[in-house]
This record gives sequence, structure tokens and C-alpha cells, in this order.
Amino acid sequence: NRDVTCDAYNDDMGGILITAEDDCGEVEITFEDSPLSGGCVLPVGRFERIYTIADECGNSITFTQELLLTDDSAPELTVDCPDDKVIYSDADCNHDRSSANLGLPGYTVTDNCASEDSVYVTRTFEDGPDQVVCAGHFSFTREWTIFAMDPCGNFTLEFCTQQISVMDDTAPSAPELSVPDHATV
Repeated sequence: NRDVTCDAYNDDMGGILITAEDDCGEVEITFEDSPLSGGCVLPVGRFERIYTIADECGNSITFTQELLLTDDSAPELTVDCPDDKVIYSDADCNHDRSSANLGLPGYTVTDNCASEDSVYVTRTFEDGPDQVVCAGHFSFTREWTIFAMDPCGNFTLEFCTQQISVMDDTAPSAPELSVPDHATV
């Protein structure tokens, strides 16, 4: 059995991973790989390799080797943080802090052994404390964490920060005055 990095396998199927000699001359080594189930590299993480070793006289033998593809490299992750936002409180001082309203970080992920759609990615956030100016008017910082993990368990984290301002631009309402029916104004 032999471990081969997926990068090396992708370059030239890992190349010839054995040596052989013949007392009477040169040998030629050829091989054929057949996929096996298992391993973390997708779509195929293991191969059975059958070598044929032939001498100049046509004598040959076969040798079987199992290759396990390995991946020790984390995915590469590029993050585009959402723009800073200004949102407004309504008449009841409510506002929408949802990521649907404030935006999600965009990202691009690549991996040396896996396709983009087989890399697991999450985007989570934690909001800092409100920096209050007055009731209904404040700001806070949203710290985003973007996590990417390939099928072999290699992972990377990226962080970005978004500044959110919540504004109150609603003037107070005038009190209702009631005037009695018999009053003269």
C-alpha cells in the first residue's frame, strides 16, 4: 500500500512508484489503475494499481499495489465582506438586523483535491454591543466568520467586519387634543 498526495496523482497519476531490475537487460514498467471505494479525496480516493514489468525478451510479471490518495492542504478561501449599512428604526423603534436585510459575505473557495461544491462552507456572525447615541439611534459591529472544510477535514477560517448604523429619523407625534363640543375656540 502506498499513500500518494492528490496533487501528485493529478500531475501524472503519481508516476511509477516501484523499481524493478532484470539481470539480463532493461525492464519496462507499465501500469493500469482501477478505482476503489474509500478514502476522503473525491470522487475517487483509492486505486488498485496493477503494474506489468517486462524484460527485453518478453518475460513479464505483474505486481498489485493499492494507492490511497491523501490531502493535507486546506481549501483556499477569499471573502468579500458585505458593505457597511445604515438602517432605520420604525415608529416603534424596531429594525431588521437579519442577514437577509444586512447582507452576507460573498466567497470563493478552491481546493487542490476537491471541487468547489464538495467543500463545506458556513458563514456565521456575532454582533458587538450597541453603541447608543439615543433611543433608536445606535451602531454596532458585526464580526463574520467564514469556515471552509474539504472532504478530508482540512479547513480554513477567514474573518471580516461590517459596521451597522441604526438611525431614528421619525419625529415624535403630536399629542391628540380633544376639545369639548360646547367650547368656543
